[in-house]
Amino acid sequence: MARPELRKMLENGEMVLAPAVWDAVTARLMRHMGFKVLYTPGSGTGVIIGEGEPLLTITDKAIVAERVSEGVDDELPVIVDIECGYGNPVHIQSAIRTLEDAGVTAIHIEDQLYPQRVSYFRGVEHVIPIDEYQQRIEYCVKARRSKDFLIIARNDVYHSVEGEGDRKQAVQRAEAALEAGADAIFITGMKGTEDMEFFRRAVPDVPQAMVAGTKGPTGMSVEAYKSMGYQILLYIFTLHASLGAIYDTYKSVKETG
Repeated sequence: MARPELRKMLENGEMVLAPAVWDAVTARLMRHMGFKVLYTPGSGTGVIIGEGEPLLTITDKAIVAERVSEGVDDELPVIVDIECGYGNPVHIQSAIRTLEDAGVTAIHIEDQLYPQRVSYFRGVEHVIPIDEYQQRIEYCVKARRSKDFLIIARNDVYHSVEGEGDRKQAVQRAEAALEAGADAIFITGMKGTEDMEFFRRAVPDVPQAMVAGTKGPTGMSVEAYKSMGYQILLYIFTLHASLGAIYDTYKSVKETG
């Protein structure tokens, strides 16, 4: 079941810091460190199961999310990246119910084409028309059974081939998602604080998510994000740091015996 804490945190204006996790032990470590919300990203999930993100299924996502949730005894809200929702509105509804059954508390769903392309890893994004995107959000909202299961509407149009850096299109999509019942928005492709300030002013009074770390605006503290009105910070580079630590450990073993 979805946890009520995430909704309450957002309603109370609290900052949500959600580190990426991919199994029971990483989830438990984050709980031990005091994090209140966890996140399973799409690309990280793909790496863990040895598959490219565009080839992931809803079953893959549900299995990883369930292990994460069970690792913390189902005590913490888990946010899951479900990319494009895995198909048409019928598939989207099935995906939402599957993840809700797996103990997930929130998802973010985007406006990229489905089936997904691999070219987005080179920054080449392709998106669907705004009416189709709004329909995705609408069916996410229809499918959920609990008010505590939150829909974060991500849109990538600002840095897509079709959007060509048009801020207006990103704002229109955010508004369309909110009209369909989304609980929060997530606009990607921001190049710096000027973009961040613009989108916060353009879509006020609703929680906005942001990827924190080495992509997009960098070098900002949590307090700086908060002061600009961004309430959900997703940290997706945990896996990179873990692989680096493993590499350094075994490199030393090989070199020194």
